[in-house]
Amino acid sequence: MKWIVAYLGIGILVLLGFLIDARLREPRRKQDGWNEMRALLLKGRQSWASRVVDSYLIPGLTALLVLAFWPAALVLALYMNRDQRKGSAQAEGELPAQFIVTREHLREALSPERIEMQEMVVDPLDAAPKVPFGFLNGGWQRLRREAQEGDQFWSFDAPWGRYGTATSRRVGYALVRDGKVVTWFVGSIVPLDNGYL
Repeated sequence: MKWIVAYLGIGILVLLGFLIDARLREPRRKQDGWNEMRALLLKGRQSWASRVVDSYLIPGLTALLVLAFWPAALVLALYMNRDQRKGSAQAEGELPAQFIVTREHLREALSPERIEMQEMVVDPLDAAPKVPFGFLNGGWQRLRREAQEGDQFWSFDAPWGRYGTATSRRVGYALVRDGKVVTWFVGSIVPLDNGYL
């Protein structure tokens, strides 16, 4: 009986550690594309049952699983955070933990007008707006607003994947200031069939 109490007590401490860690990371975490898209699609249409599942059932079941299997949850958390523990020390050729565009990814300097002409969306069904990049036009406009006098727009093509293996190419446009990539806009993601470049 003492072992069960000790096991569950350690499980509660691990669960509290996860909750504190999640709360500390939350202000720095940007909303990812999936959650943003889901929120837009479900805006005003999410049923009460779905809200109960998202707000109470899933977190509750997760907490119970962490209490019951805290050693596995701890190992999994350490494994998933290994990229952050490595810091900037990466093996040669290994992909970074977060997507970044470097000078090596840049392909061609282009004017904003030429980019908009190349990326004009013409949808025969009129489902997408007739603007550069279609539904992604807002991101392109944000990139244009960040441009200062003397900045250049470059096209880029960068590999991306998880666990050091490229599974896709991200293609888009970068803003270059004084020879350094300041920010970028991903226009498309091209999956790689075999997972390698």
